[in-house]
Amino acid sequence: MTDTRTETDSIGPIEVPATAYWGAQTERSIENFPFDARERMPIGIVHALARTEREVLETTLGLRAPIGVGGDLDRADRVGFGAGAHAT
Repeated sequence: MTDTRTETDSIGPIEVPATAYWGAQTERSIENFPFDARERMPIGIVHALARTEREVLETTLGLRAPIGVGGDLDRADRVGFGAGAHAT
């Protein structure tokens, strides 16, 4: 078993870690713009993105979300309003 898989985009093939959840373009970005392991996205941006996601869900689904979507709204609220660094 290999530790990488080959992903392809408009530039061509590139090796991506087998366990990665991303594809060729993200791998190219990681290679071209490396960052220190200590660097993270500021928590304010994470909260803003979660709030935006909640608004998208409400707009797309209407104010009354169908059964099964409530979990997505709850997660967006918990992350968007800082209810824990590891909200799931």
